[in-house]
Amino acid sequence: MIRRLAALNWPLAKIAEPLGISSEQFVDAVARCPRIKTEFDAGLEDLAAYIQKAASWQPTVSDIEQVEALAAKGYGPVEVAAALKVSRSTFARRLEDSAPLRQAMELGEGRYRTELIELSEEMLKNRDPDLRFVGQLLIFKLKAYCQLGESKPVLIQGKVEHSLKLNAPPVVPIENIHQYAVLEMERAAKLRIPDNIADN
Repeated sequence: MIRRLAALNWPLAKIAEPLGISSEQFVDAVARCPRIKTEFDAGLEDLAAYIQKAASWQPTVSDIEQVEALAAKGYGPVEVAAALKVSRSTFARRLEDSAPLRQAMELGEGRYRTELIELSEEMLKNRDPDLRFVGQLLIFKLKAYCQLGESKPVLIQGKVEHSLKLNAPPVVPIENIHQYAVLEMERAAKLRIPDNIADN
């Protein structure tokens, strides 16, 4: 147990807890008991070996194929690193310095985004009412994976034509303007709001 916990980078004080002793007792035991010190040191060596192995990880052809397949399913770098059993920091470094790995990740992400966009088009064409709940999930995915949404609006360009019909009054000849004004005043009086409603 001491070796396993030390390999997890647990400090002396924390290792004492599952052993049911105080941190002072455990520190004293490490100093006085060779077997305990040996196990603790072995755990630290295991930790150092793990860190070294993780830092020196280089992707194989199989790893690169797996990265593209996982990214095509919508996995991000954190999830891909976990699937490969590599630390996220190491995976991030390899993405920077390994062109094939970076290309595989980008190809997979591109395939996933293409699939989402095609699915959204299919839903729009079908207009299936049973997909109204699935549609919300699709919108979320398009925003999350394709950066489509409020933060990055889609720009649609093209020629737009408007047809607008206005019901404008006819032109009144100057000699009939008095008669037209009288008629408009009568019409306005009929449309006037009653005083009891206006007071409220």
